[in-house]
Amino acid sequence: MSINSVSSSSMLINATDTTVESSGSELNSSDFLELLMIQYQNQDPLEPVSDTESLAQMAEFSSLDLMEQMVASQNSSQMYSMLGKEVTYVAEDAVTGQEYAYQGTVDSVVTSNGTTHLYVNDQYIDLSQVQQVSQVGSEAGDAE
Repeated sequence: MSINSVSSSSMLINATDTTVESSGSELNSSDFLELLMIQYQNQDPLEPVSDTESLAQMAEFSSLDLMEQMVASQNSSQMYSMLGKEVTYVAEDAVTGQEYAYQGTVDSVVTSNGTTHLYVNDQYIDLSQVQQVSQVGSEAGDAE
């Protein structure tokens, strides 16, 4: 059994009385582990999952977990490299609810509860909000 990518805004899987819900665009490793446990709980006792298939699923789970760790590490490294640099980022205006582009210097990088954010203009921003990075005082055309 091979799972490449599952995309949905909301996923609901019912197996007898067990329900797994995942909001977001893709399944993560804990969703994968929940699905695996549901599969084992609801397997046919006369035709259980083979050892080979079970090992393949566990290897896929381990691979997924390692990939998530690598992406998180890469994002964190990328954010730390932005310290002291000027960034242009998109953020929602608290009053109007509209998104605007802002500019500021990255003052610090903060990791809390496993999530890393840039601290710019007295607010925390996510890496996905950053549109441009440049040296402080450089022209817009000199962006890195």
